[in-house]
Amino acid sequence: MERSKVDKLLESIFIEEGPEGIVESMSFLYGAFVVTCNGMVLGANDAFCELVDYPISELRGKPATDLVAADQKAYLKNIFESNGITPYELTLLSKIGELKHTRVSPKIFTVRGQIYRLAEFVDFTDNFHIQRTLRESENKFRTFFQHAAIGIARVALQGDWQELNPRICAILGYSEAELRKTSFVDITYPEDLEKDVELLGELQSRERNSYSLEKRYIRKDKTIIWGRLTVTLIRDADNKPEFYIVFIEDINEQKLLNNKLQTSDLIVSASSDMLAVLNENCEYIAVNKTYAYAFGMNPPDLIGVNVKDIFDKALYEALLKANQDLVRTGKSVNFSGWFNYPITGKQYMNVSYSPVLDADSKYQGFAVSARNITELKLAEMEMRELNEKLQRYSYLDGLTRITNRRMFDETIDNEWNRAIRNDSDISLIMIDIDFFKNYNDHYGHLKGDECLVKIAQKLKEVASRSSDVVARYGGEEFAILVPSANLKHATHLAERCRQAIIDLQIPHATTEVEGLKVVSVSVGVSSMVPAMKSSAFTLLDIADKRLYKAKHSGRNCTVSE
Repeated sequence: MERSKVDKLLESIFIEEGPEGIVESMSFLYGAFVVTCNGMVLGANDAFCELVDYPISELRGKPATDLVAADQKAYLKNIFESNGITPYELTLLSKIGELKHTRVSPKIFTVRGQIYRLAEFVDFTDNFHIQRTLRESENKFRTFFQHAAIGIARVALQGDWQELNPRICAILGYSEAELRKTSFVDITYPEDLEKDVELLGELQSRERNSYSLEKRYIRKDKTIIWGRLTVTLIRDADNKPEFYIVFIEDINEQKLLNNKLQTSDLIVSASSDMLAVLNENCEYIAVNKTYAYAFGMNPPDLIGVNVKDIFDKALYEALLKANQDLVRTGKSVNFSGWFNYPITGKQYMNVSYSPVLDADSKYQGFAVSARNITELKLAEMEMRELNEKLQRYSYLDGLTRITNRRMFDETIDNEWNRAIRNDSDISLIMIDIDFFKNYNDHYGHLKGDECLVKIAQKLKEVASRSSDVVARYGGEEFAILVPSANLKHATHLAERCRQAIIDLQIPHATTEVEGLKVVSVSVGVSSMVPAMKSSAFTLLDIADKRLYKAKHSGRNCTVSE
């Protein structure tokens, strides 16, 4: 088979410059090293030396299997023996004992008949720990999902069941396989379908984030039961609809009781729901034990007491009074909210008011049924928190906790387009820590990380406008996006940042900046009023070139022209 141009190029470089020439030609990669088929390291670039905390003098001739975690030695040896070139993940073991999780992209080439391997390493250790934290959170929710006392399902935007917990199958009387073959239309009582579809439409059009309603379901055995449905639309990090989370609570017993509650005699049941009947003046004429217990009382103690005398005034005015006025019109009312009871404490309750009418349909009072759905509410809150956590992690740098490169790229495009629309200035400050490799080699990577965190926080403190965006651009490089600022303003801000880093007085014994023994930075500044159909790349390119100029002008300086 004819060899590729890349193979020929690698062979040519190897013959002329040796393995060091190969890795130097790969300087645009995060990290690379060359080994022979027997797994001995021949050469490595600075990035790989920093990754494993070894100087190049100690790496040459070292078995590659000595650079990986103990449980991965056999795995790496097998890759070498099979001459595999498929990308894989590998856990490196640094000289100081740190585990580095990497993705490896290998390449095989030959020189005068001898086979060599060139591999690129990308460190994703920070993301590895973040993903493990998220997996643990997801496992907790998965346990709740499987054992919850309420029915829970994940439903595709097209209506297909994606995940079902055991309780939802039990409520509807189907096995999981049988239920997956149905749609929500199949299991919904025909008279309740229109309202469900209407609320779903409001959810899709963003008129609401979730909805709840009481509706009837048709079980597999054709019996009709009442359920309380709650539907939430989950969106991804880009705010695009992804799937629905559906909660179904069996309220059939509660509903049947409500329909029969025409007199106080029916309230003597030992239901776990809070049940009561009030007259037209909102005075209790009957309560069950559960209702009275929540207030630390016996049922007879509440008879004749006005409802507004036992509830907190603010809660009564905000939640109860309006619903009591509505039930007087003869309509049934359903609402939910947080209640703080003297005995049972803070609970999220679903409350139903049903009018009590006499034979002539004259209003006589209303029946109350209140169910504790705190578990359902907490599950909904936990899911929302998990979704928000995923979004936060995707936009923050794992070490410095400032904006990461992904978020910066999105923001600069948005601000660039805003500047075009407003015909306004936009500026960019690029910052690079001077001789940071020397710092890491001298003080170690833990101190290096501490240095990066201190500088990131100081830059965020100096660039303090709400519109300023401070980001870790890559390695020891930072970027500050300054919307609605001209070159003079941006240059002044850049100088303040440079001086603020000096003022931190972080010791740097191996800096090569003349007259300094502390950490310093080099800064490049660009600014423009963008033209239509132009690209933010222009702003980035100018700032990068000026940063390059600053680094070749003695460093510890700002270049804006």
